Amino acid sequence: MDLPFANCDDDFAIVCQKCTKMRSIEFNFGSLTLNSLQIMAKYWPLLECVSFRLVSIEKLNSDALLVLKSLKYLRKLNLRGTNINDDICQVIQSSQSLRYLNLDLCNFISKTVVQQFIISSKDKPKQLFELSLKETRIRKLENLRNSLITSDGIVRLNNLFIYYTPEL
Repeated sequence: MDLPFANCDDDFAIVCQKCTKMRSIEFNFGSLTLNSLQIMAKYWPLLECVSFRLVSIEKLNSDALLVLKSLKYLRKLNLRGTNINDDICQVIQSSQSLRYLNLDLCNFISKTVVQQFIISSKDKPKQLFELSLKETRIRKLENLRNSLITSDGIVRLNNLFIYYTPEL
């Protein structure tokens, strides 16, 4: 479900209460409060896919990450263009179902995120994982064991694909 984002948490809460079986949500542009995240997690605990594309998340701190960590069925998380930093590793570590993470245009992340995602994927060798890092500050991904870095910016491990913008 793709909703035009309302600035009012009360209106958002009403929508959340009416659609209790929500599995996927996409927020495009605008701003999102911590309260909205808490409402979302409360009424939509079965969320599998959450997308915050170019959304400004007010105070994206440990409280906001706790909310994301509470989504037990989260398989796909898109934080493209947000102000997230390496603290996203907390979500990667705790989310047993997370298989896809889009951090395109996130300029405050480092290779620590890549390392944590690799660790997560190695624990589940029969499942496919994807990590997208296009247009980030991460340009070189050398020293990744068992990897094949292709010219199109894809790192292939046994069960993990990492998409990024290679250094020219």
